[in-house]
Amino acid sequence: ADTGRGKIRPYTWSGSAWVAGTGLADPLGEAGDDLGGCVSVSGGIVAASATGDDSPGAADAGAVLVFPLGTATPQAEAKIFATSPVAGERFGTSIDLGASGAVLVTGSQSFDAGAAVDSGRAYVHVRGATGWQSVAALENPTTSGVPENDLFGSAVAYDGGDLILVGAMGADGVDGNDGAADYFQLRNGVWRFAWALAPGASPCCE
Repeated sequence: ADTGRGKIRPYTWSGSAWVAGTGLADPLGEAGDDLGGCVSVSGGIVAASATGDDSPGAADAGAVLVFPLGTATPQAEAKIFATSPVAGERFGTSIDLGASGAVLVTGSQSFDAGAAVDSGRAYVHVRGATGWQSVAALENPTTSGVPENDLFGSAVAYDGGDLILVGAMGADGVDGNDGAADYFQLRNGVWRFAWALAPGASPCCE
């Protein structure tokens, strides 16, 4: 929408049909931001990615906008970025909100880990009394060789408690780019890699 600025539109079930609500946009958005590439709704709020957003000061570093629902003219309550935005990272490749809408998990599959292009990364943000705060950056834990092109963060899922699953659809396996999924567990207040799942391989764990 709007030459690639993007827009999201909530729909509410009336009992017999889905009724479109007011379209939500970034008032400072620009062409190519791609707002709405990924969305997640929970706890009365909606989070939407804008992977082409340049506003952190780096082209296509990406952002996630958070909107409260149920108001007449919804405005974004926050615009969330990667901890240290990097050009081309496309933060917001995947997103998932916890059941209360207070925890946001975000994937950045195009993050470069040093010389490893598109190794990927994921982030955890928590909504507190003073707004959204970054609490963790989840690194690609691959043990299958060079993490280049793993695309870790291509998908994320949060169980609402102490487990996060991060997809790495380009991870190398027994048959090339088989893909993998990595679990992270909250232990003593810290998100730590727990175990990996991959086709044709036994789970490994820590």
